[in-house]
Amino acid sequence: MSQDPRDPGWSPPPDPQYSQNSCDSSSEGYQSYPPEQPYLPEQPYPVDQPYSPGPQQTPVSRFEKRSAKGVISLCLVLCALGISLMLSWIAGTAMAASRRLRSPDFDSAPDDGSLVPSAADEFLKGAFTLVLQLVPTALGIAALVVGILACKHRNSKRLGIVAIIISVLAPVVSALLFMIAMAPSIEG
Repeated sequence: MSQDPRDPGWSPPPDPQYSQNSCDSSSEGYQSYPPEQPYLPEQPYPVDQPYSPGPQQTPVSRFEKRSAKGVISLCLVLCALGISLMLSWIAGTAMAASRRLRSPDFDSAPDDGSLVPSAADEFLKGAFTLVLQLVPTALGIAALVVGILACKHRNSKRLGIVAIIISVLAPVVSALLFMIAMAPSIEG
């Protein structure tokens, strides 16, 4: 027999000092133990009950626990878009009226003695509404930031993406509406 422990038939050599019969159960300091029983772990739950998911595994419905960030970002961007479109229309029509009043063709002005707003007043009205565009700009930037933060939450991701898209497109739509409102005064 070989001495290599990796061989399949290898067994340790007998040692007379540690044989089974060398320990006497009647000697002092040794206690006899009952024969070994198979280990049965104590079960903390009844085995016959069906499995119920814990609170972290409960499925979330579409409308439960929705993050408010998506709704807030969508409301901010819609308010910004509405205010911006309104101000763009007012500024465009005021600038168009200012251009018409400054034109050398005064034949279209009424001669019945009614008061016509001066070109300077219309220009100031348009300039003031363009300065007021800072309000929807700030709302749009806030909506963009909150929309990006809303994309981190699974339940408000769609609303966040919609708010981001609208906040990016809102300045373009507002500028187009300003040009459309001012178009009648532009001579071709």
